[in-house]
Amino acid sequence: MPRKPDLTDLVRDRIRRNRRAAALVREDFLDLGDYDQVGRALLELVRRGELVRVGYGIYGKARRSSITGKPIPAKPLIAIATEGLRKVGYMVSRSKAAAAYRKGRSTQIPARQALDVGKQRVARVIKFGPDKVVYETAKSRRRRAA
Repeated sequence: MPRKPDLTDLVRDRIRRNRRAAALVREDFLDLGDYDQVGRALLELVRRGELVRVGYGIYGKARRSSITGKPIPAKPLIAIATEGLRKVGYMVSRSKAAAAYRKGRSTQIPARQALDVGKQRVARVIKFGPDKVVYETAKSRRRRAA
C-alpha cells in the first residue's frame, strides 16, 4: 500500500511543477501547512540538497556542482535575490551599472552583484558561499557622486 505523502513531498512536488521560479519563500507554501511546518519541510529539502538557503526565508532551487558534488544554486544568485525580495514585498531593480551595461551605455561589466532598492531599507542578507548581493540606495548613490 503506498504511503501518504508528507508535507515535504507536497512542497517538493509544488517546486517541481513551478519550473520557472528562481526563488522560493515560505509564503509560497502556507496553504499546505502552518509556518513552522513549512519551515521544517524546506530545511529538510535543503538538507537533502534539493534547495539552497540564500537568506532569511528565501530559498533557491539547487543542482549538484560538477566539481565538488555539493548543492549550488541552479540560477544566478542575483536572479534569486531579485525574485525573492519581490516576493517578500520589496521593490527592487537592476543596479545602475548593470542597467547601463545592458542598455549599451557602458562597456564596463558590473563587478559586483548589486540591486537598486531606491529609498527602502533592506536588512536581509542574500548570500551563498562567498557571493553576496549588495544593495544600492538613493543615499549611497548621492554619496558616491559627491
